[in-house]
Formats: sequence, C-alpha cells, structure tokens
Amino acid sequence: MAEERQPLAFAEPAPDVVLGMGANAIVLRIALEASRSSSRSKSISAESEKKPPPSSAAAAADGAAAAANGAAAAADGAAAADARPPKMRRLDTAAALESVPQVSRAGVTPAVKWWDAAVKRSFSLPKMLAMIGADSEASAARRLRFAGVLNDEGRLLHFYGLGLAVASSCADRQTFHFEAVLLSQFDDRFSTYTLKRFMENYMALTENMDEGGEEETAEKARVVQLQRHFSIIHVKELLESLLDGFRDLTRAGVQSFDFNHLSNVLISRDYRKARLIDIDDHQVLGGSKELPHLAVELATLLPQLVQQLLLAKGRGRSFVTNKISEVRRAACKSDDTAKAILRELLRDAFFRELAPAEPGEPTGAAASAEAAHLDSLVEWLFAVILKRAPWTTWTDDLYDCMRCIDFMPIQ
Repeated sequence: MAEERQPLAFAEPAPDVVLGMGANAIVLRIALEASRSSSRSKSISAESEKKPPPSSAAAAADGAAAAANGAAAAADGAAAADARPPKMRRLDTAAALESVPQVSRAGVTPAVKWWDAAVKRSFSLPKMLAMIGADSEASAARRLRFAGVLNDEGRLLHFYGLGLAVASSCADRQTFHFEAVLLSQFDDRFSTYTLKRFMENYMALTENMDEGGEEETAEKARVVQLQRHFSIIHVKELLESLLDGFRDLTRAGVQSFDFNHLSNVLISRDYRKARLIDIDDHQVLGGSKELPHLAVELATLLPQLVQQLLLAKGRGRSFVTNKISEVRRAACKSDDTAKAILRELLRDAFFRELAPAEPGEPTGAAASAEAAHLDSLVEWLFAVILKRAPWTTWTDDLYDCMRCIDFMPIQ
C-alpha cells in the first residue's frame, strides 16, 4: 500500500518534450505513427512529400518522451486512423488516413506516416477515468470533432481523439500497464506559450531581467521587442481572439469553460491569436428561465486582463494594481481627475509621441488625431473600469463583453 502512494519517478526529459504539467496530468510531445493493414497501404501522396521534414527534436520526440516518464507510449491504431485535418472536417474511417496531411519522418521509409501530437497522460487511474468520463475533456473533444466545421479559425484545440498507450514502470521495465490518453494536435505556432507567461513577459520590468547567458540575453531582447511593438490594435486583436474562442465553444455546444486561471489559453508566436485548451464539458443544469449562455467566469480575470494590457506594459503587476486603486479613489471626488490619471498612463504606454496634456489644451476636433484617439480611449477605459454607462454590465454575459471590446476605440 505504501508503494502505491509513492510519487511517479521521471527521468530527465529531452528538450521540448514536456509541453505542460499540472496537478492531474502531463502533456508530452510525441510522434504518432499510423497503423494500417497491408490491404490499405498506399504510397505517400505528392502533397505530403512537398512538406518539410520535421525537426530533429520532433523526430526524436517519441523516444525522448518515453525517457521523460519511463513510458513507451504507442497510440492506438484506431485513434490514429480516426485523425483528421487541422480544420477538423468530419471524415469516415476509410478516408481518414489518406486525407490527413502527414509528413515522412527523417530517416524513415516514406511509406511510414506520422503526426506530431500533444499527448495528455493522467497521473493516476481515478484521474484517467475522470478525463474520459461523460462530462470530461474527452467528451468535449468528441463534440468539438463533430462540430469541426465551426472551428475553421483554429481558436479551439484540435483533437485527434482517444488513444491507448502501453507504459512501463521506471523501476521495473518488465512491468507494463495500459493507459487511456487524449491525443491532440501539436501546433508549433502556439507551442507552450500560455496567456499566463505572455502576461508575465508583457508586464516584466526589462531593466531587472538577467543577461547572464546567451539564452537570457535573447529572452530579454524578445521581451523588449514585445513591449516596444505591442500597440493598441494588438491589444484589441488579442482580446477579440480570446472572446471569439469563447463564442466558438458555444457554437460547438460546449456549455462551460474554466477561465479561473490563464494557463488554459495559448498565445501564438506573433502574440495576435489565442487558442483554448483544457476544454471540459460540464453540463449546465436545465430548467432555468434565463437566456442560455456559456458558463465562464468573466468578472474576475477579464477586467484584470484589460487593465493590464492597457496600463501595465513593462511596469509590473503591482504598478497597475496601485494605479487602478488610485483611479477609483480619484473618481469618488472628480471624474476629470481620474481620467487625467488614465490619460497619462495610456499616453506613456502607447502615445509617447504626444506631449503630456496641459490645462486648457483643446480636445476632440480641435486636437490632433492621436490626441483625439487617446481621449476616446480614456473615456472608454474609465467607463469599463468603473462600470459606468454604457458598460455597466459588460462582464455579465459573453455577448455584452464582446460588444464592449468591439467598441474599444482604435484610430
């Protein structure tokens, strides 16, 4: 009994193999090879041959992942045969293997096809059973596959399906057990860059970042570039992509999403697109007379996200927290004083070509286009922060929220 309670032992993973690890599961990057009968064996298509070969890290991912967790994982043939293109068009089993774009693996005969996959493995049997239950992530994955035509923009994680893996023990390689694993597509455009890590980079004080080695210097240079070039239009584009992902869930029939943390949203490498992961399918009980809506918490993290994207660039989390408190206190006495604080913060973050506002300075039509844009943005953000008209209920419902972000002023 004591041995069963011992934590799982992991060997040192190879680079880029462990995509993520939480309290319940680990996600590994593994190359899946298609399993097919000789009667269905066909040569690789000309389109597949034109595609570039995978990187050495991707080609070695299967063995490296096994070294990372002591498991020799092999995807079930039925799961691989049921895979589909990134747009998740619905296919029958007979056409699946021939239709999925696949790449010949480096050093392997061209007749062997494979998928670069993110494989989610649970840490225990109860967690595995929970993952494949009726109201679980596997259930949501199945629903999203059938509604794949509604995910053409790729804002939701693309699932291949469930797989069956055979794993060996780290201590005894002759002892094996079966695992049910969730297979999803690994997309290099998103990789492992979560919204949480993006916000940490976005708010980082670059002068305090370490430059001890080449990696640290390169990371600092990337963060500096991110902060320097991330404009108002990028802020709106990222927020719109996130909210559109929530709407894609409702269109696909998923009724809830856990937005209580930022680690279940991936950000593209160009910082312009969001992709939702860890999508469960907890059913919302019927019988309510309210309009149906996606059960997602919008009143906590989303206002913070808007405030941090607009006010915390390169300034740190505590800075924006203190400034929002200052704005709220000032608004109790004078709206103009509170708006003046926001105007200076926004000017310093996104409108540095404008000089600080002087008393009696003309606004609106008499001001420059940049100054007029800044004034409009101040009015919008002031109403959003304090939930003033017309945005008193902007976090109550997804569509109210989308309307609010839609009307965020851009020049």
